[in-house]
Formats: sequence, structure tokens, C-alpha cells
Amino acid sequence: MLTIDIFLHLTMKKFLFPLVLLLSLPAFVAQAQVYKCTVNGKSAYSSTPCEGQAETRAINTSQDRVTEAQRQQAASVRAQEAREVGAEADKKNRAAARRDELATRQQREAAASAARAPSEAELADQCVDLYRPHMAYPHPRILGQKITGGSTFPEIVVNVRSITNPKTPIERDPITINENFTCRLTPDRTRINTADSQGYVKDYKGGVRR
Repeated sequence: MLTIDIFLHLTMKKFLFPLVLLLSLPAFVAQAQVYKCTVNGKSAYSSTPCEGQAETRAINTSQDRVTEAQRQQAASVRAQEAREVGAEADKKNRAAARRDELATRQQREAAASAARAPSEAELADQCVDLYRPHMAYPHPRILGQKITGGSTFPEIVVNVRSITNPKTPIERDPITINENFTCRLTPDRTRINTADSQGYVKDYKGGVRR
């Protein structure tokens, strides 16, 4: 008769080895069933060895999972960098477009201002208007005008012919005189600077002739 010890020993020997083999089988299968095949320089993965002249290499799936995660992370970083570069380029393009728009608007405004700018003859009339209230004969003849002073302090000098006594009839050949009226202009030379011209007008009113 078999003793209990002998029975237990035979039983464990009969079932222990298949159990160990069964537990180790998944790792073996996972290692053996994944292959990396290289064909014409391109990599592919297969559960069977590669056919023909292709290079076959069994791979560690856990290691490949790490490698794939690293590739995905690197791809994500590259995509983020590309987005940042694109955003910076878009920002520069918008700034350049704004500068171009501003330059175009300034050119249009300058052209419109030039189109509206009065002529020298019109500026001369406006200058004489400042002196007219203080003239003996308020309707002088404008003989000519010129703009001086450059772009910093531009002025217009108007040469006029007037008469000394407005009560003398024209047909009796009154005594005529030539006078120069000076007016300060705005820097763009489009208007009379009335405030800065008041000093010249005040001098004329006080008897100073230029």
C-alpha cells in the first residue's frame, strides 16, 4: 500500500510541472510571436518570421512599447514647436499688414491734403485779409508773393500796391505805394498761422513797414 507521503509526492510531481509550464507559456509566446521585418529599408511588424530575403528580428514588446511612447512624445513636441513657429509667423505677418495699411492710409491722407492745399495766390489773399482792417486803402492790388523760411518757419511775403489816401479818387491819380505783408504759415504750408502772424500785423498797425 502506498503511504500518504508517497501519494502526495507522486501527485505533486504529476501536476506541478504542467502548472509551471502553463504559467511561463504567455511570456514565451509574447516573446516568440512578435517579429520586426526590414524590407527595402522599411520596418514592419509580424507575428511570424519574415519571408524571403527580409531581415528578421524578434523584439521585446515591452521595450517597443516604451520606444513607441517616446516616438509619440517626440512627435507631440515637434507638433507643438511647429504650432509655435506658425503662430509667431502669423503674428509677424499681421504686424507687417498693419504697417502697410498705416503707410497706405498716410499716403492717401497726404495726397488728399495736397489736393486740398490752397495755392500761393489764395494764401496771399488770406494774408492780406489779416492786414486789411489796418490799411488806409483796404483793397490793394497784389503784385506777387513768395514763400520763404524753409520747412521749419515757413512764411509768405505778399507784395501789394496801395494808395496813401483812400479819399483820393482813382481818376485823379492818387499817390500809390508798394508794401510787403508777411504772414507765418503752418509747417505744411497749407494755412496761414494766424496766431504767429499777429506780431507782424501789430507792427504794421504801429507804423512799421517791411
